[in-house]
Amino acid sequence: MREKLFEKTFSDILDPDSGSRIRLIQPGLGLATFDPCVPRPISARGFVDPFQLRLLEESIRSCDWSSLRALLFVCHYPAEVPLQHADHQKGHGLVGAEGILKVLQEVPVPICWLHGHIHHPWRFFSPSIPNLTYYNPGSPLLRRSQGISLGRWVLDWDGQRIQSEWRSLPAASAWFEASKE
Repeated sequence: MREKLFEKTFSDILDPDSGSRIRLIQPGLGLATFDPCVPRPISARGFVDPFQLRLLEESIRSCDWSSLRALLFVCHYPAEVPLQHADHQKGHGLVGAEGILKVLQEVPVPICWLHGHIHHPWRFFSPSIPNLTYYNPGSPLLRRSQGISLGRWVLDWDGQRIQSEWRSLPAASAWFEASKE
């Protein structure tokens, strides 16, 4: 049973009949959401619903971009991934991602695509849209060969642009690793 966590988290932003809208959350900073999660018993892939895509396109087309300097785009799945994670796209990709990319090409301001479906942290500059950057926090408690990062991306908005920085807690990570032995 799907818990509709996305809808609960963004309920004050989402239109009840759509998963796509742009809202001003700070002067100059917009937020757009897109929910590609669909209940699938076998597949972990997301799906770009044509209705949501049309609403996103209409929102972007009608937006007053003169009042915005940056856009946060929240979507559980990334449309593109770094080469070292391309194998994750096979069973975890976003079906129809090219539709979102085509729509986002019209956005004239920097776009920060916030996602998390693939549980490895990265910042990735889109090869197809110069003003699009993906941010994936990964899964902070997922054990990897390099240990547990206990990290996250911190995005700071100064009213003009977004600064990003990866921050982690190495001391806490070492304690957590030692406690597991």
